[in-house]
Amino acid sequence: MHGEGKRLLICCIAWIALAFFDSTAFAQKPVMLDGLLLGYDLDMPDDPSVAEQVAAGNHQIEVLRQEDQTLDSQTDLVEYFNSIVAQLLKNHQPKPRFPIVVHVGTEPVVNAFAMPGGHIVVYSDIFDLTDDESGLVGILAHETSHQLHGDFLRLWQDYKTNRQIYGPGGVLEESRQFEQDADLGALRLMYDAGWDPRGQIAMMEQLRKRGVMARHGAPTTYATHPRDPARIEADKELIETFPPKTGLIRDSARYQELKQKY
Repeated sequence: MHGEGKRLLICCIAWIALAFFDSTAFAQKPVMLDGLLLGYDLDMPDDPSVAEQVAAGNHQIEVLRQEDQTLDSQTDLVEYFNSIVAQLLKNHQPKPRFPIVVHVGTEPVVNAFAMPGGHIVVYSDIFDLTDDESGLVGILAHETSHQLHGDFLRLWQDYKTNRQIYGPGGVLEESRQFEQDADLGALRLMYDAGWDPRGQIAMMEQLRKRGVMARHGAPTTYATHPRDPARIEADKELIETFPPKTGLIRDSARYQELKQKY
């Protein structure tokens, strides 16, 4: 990590909104699917409209701002991260149902997650997981894939129908499939937009090492994500199917400048 005294609160790339915040930190009512925190004051119908999803996402961002005053305080990071997502989506079809916007905080958290209505939250310490721009793009493409796939909406419908967490066909099994699909979608977004998708593999290897260290080598049991070895192998297999393409971007001066700064 850059600098002294930084603490690793979460070492995973998550998509469940506000999943790492203590529910006692807010006056708002937490909405839980068994042990999974979906957000605060969420009150949408079973099949919410685009406008209702956007409104719910806007509210989650405002709740997050109450806890994290650094959110969107660094305009250079906000502009850079949003420019990457804009490039990922430039030629993508179909177009997203709502604008996809990245919010960046500088609290000492290594995480990125997608929220309802097109919002993505990333923390600047995410640079610690990546050595070059393609690794960072892999993270942003992963969260963008969640938005394109409508994964939060599917989780919301699980909540409304009281779907079971454990067992075959349960929420955890579904979530692990969401995460693998988001990886594969991210690789396609990167390749199509001109970034080297192998950068995502390097980032995933860093993530795997941190996870093993955090768990002291123990396997995960209550996991919303696939086991790392199988997840990484599936990503590699997809990359092998991509036709050769010259000029794929691995790094940029702007990435290195911001990594050193933050």
